Amino acid sequence: MKLLRFGPSGHERPGLVDEGGKIRDLSGLVGDIGGEVISDAGIERLRGIDARNLPEVDPSVRLGPCVAGTSKFICIGLNYSDHAAETGMAVPSEPIIFMKANSAICGPDDPIIIPRGSEKTDWEVELGVVIGTRAKYVSEADAMRHVAGYCVVNDVSERAFQAERQGQWTKGKSCDNFGQTGPWLVTRDEIADPQALGMWLTVNGETRQKGSTATMVYGVAHLVSYLSQFMSLLPGDIISTGTPPGVGMGMKPPVFLKPGDKVALGIGGVLALGVVALAAASQLGSALALGAVLAVFGAVYPLRDGGDDDGGTPLWVEVIAHHPARLLVVTFALLCAGGAVLLWLPLSSTAEGGISFIDAAFTSTSAVCVTGLIVLDTPTAFTGYGQGVLLLLIQVGGLGIMTFSTAAFAMLGRRLTLSHERAVAELLGGDDRTRLVDVLRQTLRVTFGLEAVGALWLAACFWLSGDTLLMAVWRGVFTSISAFCNAGFALQSASLIPYQHSGAVLHAVAALIVAGGLSPAAIVALPQLTRGRRLTLRMKMVFSMTATLLVGGFVLLLALEWNVSLAGMSLADKLNNAWFQSATLRTAGFNSVGMQALSPASITLMIFLMFIGGSPGGTAGGIKTTTAFVVFMPIVTAIRGRQEVTAFGREIPRETVYRAAAIAVLGMLTVAFALVALQVTQAIPMDVALFEVVSAIGTVGLTIGATPKLDFVGKVIIMLCMFLGRVGPLTAFLLLSEQHSESSWHLPEEDVPVG
Repeated sequence: MKLLRFGPSGHERPGLVDEGGKIRDLSGLVGDIGGEVISDAGIERLRGIDARNLPEVDPSVRLGPCVAGTSKFICIGLNYSDHAAETGMAVPSEPIIFMKANSAICGPDDPIIIPRGSEKTDWEVELGVVIGTRAKYVSEADAMRHVAGYCVVNDVSERAFQAERQGQWTKGKSCDNFGQTGPWLVTRDEIADPQALGMWLTVNGETRQKGSTATMVYGVAHLVSYLSQFMSLLPGDIISTGTPPGVGMGMKPPVFLKPGDKVALGIGGVLALGVVALAAASQLGSALALGAVLAVFGAVYPLRDGGDDDGGTPLWVEVIAHHPARLLVVTFALLCAGGAVLLWLPLSSTAEGGISFIDAAFTSTSAVCVTGLIVLDTPTAFTGYGQGVLLLLIQVGGLGIMTFSTAAFAMLGRRLTLSHERAVAELLGGDDRTRLVDVLRQTLRVTFGLEAVGALWLAACFWLSGDTLLMAVWRGVFTSISAFCNAGFALQSASLIPYQHSGAVLHAVAALIVAGGLSPAAIVALPQLTRGRRLTLRMKMVFSMTATLLVGGFVLLLALEWNVSLAGMSLADKLNNAWFQSATLRTAGFNSVGMQALSPASITLMIFLMFIGGSPGGTAGGIKTTTAFVVFMPIVTAIRGRQEVTAFGREIPRETVYRAAAIAVLGMLTVAFALVALQVTQAIPMDVALFEVVSAIGTVGLTIGATPKLDFVGKVIIMLCMFLGRVGPLTAFLLLSEQHSESSWHLPEEDVPVG
């Protein structure tokens, strides 16, 4: 049996690997992988579980250290005869024991962080022995009964700290992230002979270590017995049993890890992990960030104060600023580009030298277009500065850069240009320009007010869940803004799966998602709905479609997933998670259950809901609820045999019907073209590719496994999908169009049979 822990650091949940290699969630049955759970009796109980009935976990989730509650991280030095020979040291007459700080323990794929001042960071593949039951003064014959199982350990070592800085080895062995363990705990019964396991380690694809546990000086049983004579070994304790030859300091000349090096290691064919060496985060001057911000500021240049008849205005400004659709596209494109530059800066990421530009551009586009698809793990790949940049891009992208520029002009008391005023009014779908600034102020008040309330509530929930106060506040603010803007970015590697049993978190995030998807105007109109006052036709469409999609999605997902992804949950948790998944499909992109665990029918339903999205004027994507409503109404009209398209006692203009049909058809054509492009360039199954494309065009951000597999071309395709989904298929079409006057004459009419 393979047991593991998954989820964000400090919030890992217990799991196992089933016979098909899928990760299953054990949190409904056990608290964690440690203590009594890893005793012989506890493991036997787990063995009786039918893993197929457990919730499936997203395979891209972060894996944590494979065992919890480690009280001691014990290492054995020079325990391989061939390793002792390469270092020129004698084989010890007794095991050499030293301790590694527990703060060095991290997950199997967490990066090696090369400490400041380090010049000799080295690697060591080692067999880790995990204690399952307390061992004190045990004999060698009885020692193995106290072993729960085995894992891989990378005993990372800084040789200068270890050997050249006086004192014991501890300081060269205990730096942060110097103890990758995992990827899972393989139970004792699966390893017939721990003294006959092959071991290997590569750096950047080149084999560095290759050996066998057969050359151990002191075997596993002897070490457990020996250590128990000096200290009590407790459940969860890890014994790192030494390394075979091939370490960097033993090479001629010595070779050590550099930032960016990729290390892969494994034991016996059943244990393997891979890590990347990173430098300790460095800080660049704020001038670099300021310079990159100027690129974003260029997005509002066409909107600067001045008259419309300024003869010195460049032609390109006239062409763009006087055409609302072009202005929208250009401002979002510039914002994406500026965000990419900011995220590309080394101080934005934990990787030495920064991330690749394509990953920076993909992440920036996803944030600006409030999508949430990621090629890098947000909490581990980005520094606090990088996460702050993401949050800024989400906020500005969610409401639109033109909203903020207009509000800024108003606060400064400066006059808007006529082209600016016309552009904002048309893009917001309003005709009354006299109240434009009031509407924008109302939008910002509603947005920031709801985000503030959500941040306070979520911060309290995260703090009560075990986060430190500062971490809880930061996660609360980030999650609240990301939810209201329907962005789907989370500071938890597993999104909101760690909180699938917390109704307080799920319903708060769902409420923010729905509020952001409704639009501030709809939120302000809600009191009129409750008081029975007259609503505009638009608001009636928004509220009726939103309620229908939310409730319908909830009921269908609850029924379809009852014994699938919701299996093993309590009734309350099933209701909470089904409702949350229905809400998040309104283009938000958070998930509280593993996406790979969903049934095919649910995937199909999700594609339909993602394509519709939220409401006009809100932060959600999709073709919009009003568009879907208007597209549907002619069907009702045709069935009734009427000529006019009506709804709620009002006739819908024919031009509106045409516009809605155009948006829907252009959306479907965009999906079709993008799907073909992905199928031609990527080795992805059709259903997975379709889900990815609709998720990107609907700016949803959910994936069922395609995003991590995208190559350069695939990332560019999805970036274009996200961008087109945000600015809208019709807006993209209008970018190259010109307005034409209505013709004064009509062609002869002729009926055509259809259907």
